[in-house]
Amino acid sequence: MGFLILSNGVPVGYGGSSTFFRQANTGVNIFDEYRGSEAAFLWVQVMRVYHHLVGCTRFIANPFQFGAENDEALKSGAYWFYYRLGFRSVSPVIRKLAVAESRKMRRNRNYRCSISTLRRLASCDMHLTLPSARAREFFDEEGFETASMLATRELGGASGDTRAEAESNVVKHVSKALGIRNLKAWSRPEQYAFRQLAPILAATDLLSWPAEEKKRARTLLRAKGGPLETRYARLLGQSDFLFSKLRAACR
Repeated sequence: MGFLILSNGVPVGYGGSSTFFRQANTGVNIFDEYRGSEAAFLWVQVMRVYHHLVGCTRFIANPFQFGAENDEALKSGAYWFYYRLGFRSVSPVIRKLAVAESRKMRRNRNYRCSISTLRRLASCDMHLTLPSARAREFFDEEGFETASMLATRELGGASGDTRAEAESNVVKHVSKALGIRNLKAWSRPEQYAFRQLAPILAATDLLSWPAEEKKRARTLLRAKGGPLETRYARLLGQSDFLFSKLRAACR
């Protein structure tokens, strides 16, 4: 979901977030003219909106946002923009370096990190973890690659001479497992969303799911094909059972 930040109707920056259960991979770019003004306040309001609409309790900024292969972010000291708002490096070594540099800046207001130091700081993700976040709700980004491989495995193991036939068989299997009697009664966007997610769901041992969780999954899948992405994101954030099954499958 992308966003545009305005102040008194004037665009001052833009960004986007990919929400996944209760976490959001996010980033922001503030236009040069507005850096150092109320940009931090406005960015906090954006995160508050995501927290309110979706229920995100963890925000993730990838290294590119604050300097990895991004000279503009290095020169602007973007790392400290995130740091001052509570984001912290996930690497203990880099986190320790950030603390040391922060102390130097507090002792000497004229001190500036070198570009080489900023590059080191931009060597890992930064997380903003809210007090309500729980460790078991974190989904490591490496899990996305594993989930993709699981989906490929399900398609590869399905019968059919072509990918389309294999996908059709996976869709039929998942439909039956979730108790969907007539998928054709769904709207075209809902059917498309179902086809995209079916291979991943197939890897989570659907037949063992309780009836109530299957019902939740049906609602979630229809929401994915609905007109509002926020409804799907909110429902996904509330899908604790699906999260536990997916994370277990990706281990």
